[in-house]
Amino acid sequence: MDWKKEAIQSLRDYGLIQSGMESTYEQIKRMEESMTNASPKAGKIPVPAGTSTNEEKLVANIAKLEELRKAYLDAKLHCNLVDKALGYLQLEEGTILRSVYIEGLSPAEIAEKLNYSIQWIYSVRDRALRKYTLAYYGTIYT
Repeated sequence: MDWKKEAIQSLRDYGLIQSGMESTYEQIKRMEESMTNASPKAGKIPVPAGTSTNEEKLVANIAKLEELRKAYLDAKLHCNLVDKALGYLQLEEGTILRSVYIEGLSPAEIAEKLNYSIQWIYSVRDRALRKYTLAYYGTIYT
């Protein structure tokens, strides 16, 4: 496995995963509210278990809710791991990795923004990526 490539991908995915986590959370809340507010209709003739359309919908909704909760927890874990690994970096290292891989800025744009040379940006990026990879995966070797 190429750990550096995986580390870069974890950073590039961060923003999308964070956005997905937020929308998944909203979906969970909506489903929980609709399931809580759903009440049986009075005056209906009882239907034997396993044949009710409402019962089938409820079971399907419970399964979907569990899938959403798992997806939310997976996304939250990924974001927490990225945040924790970035936390081991010096401020300038974290800023450069976030700028390059999460925000999608070029080294030239970052150099201009921070008033540093492009060579310095590349140097810090490479050093920071190595440290980030070690903090995230515990290895840089295949």
